[in-house]
Amino acid sequence: MNMLRIMKQLLRDRKGATVVEYAMLCALLSFAIMAAISGLASETNSMWSRVTTTMRNATNA
Repeated sequence: MNMLRIMKQLLRDRKGATVVEYAMLCALLSFAIMAAISGLASETNSMWSRVTTTMRNATNA
């Protein structure tokens, strides 16, 4: 009888599902942040390459 009651409580418990949902949300946000940082890094590298080229051209002229 006691085992049956424990099984019913486990089947009604939704805490595990909530933890999984939060973990998936956290993973999704982490991937979005990494993608944004990667794009920003690429744009920053491109900007500094243009600055370097402009400075070389200005000092050679």
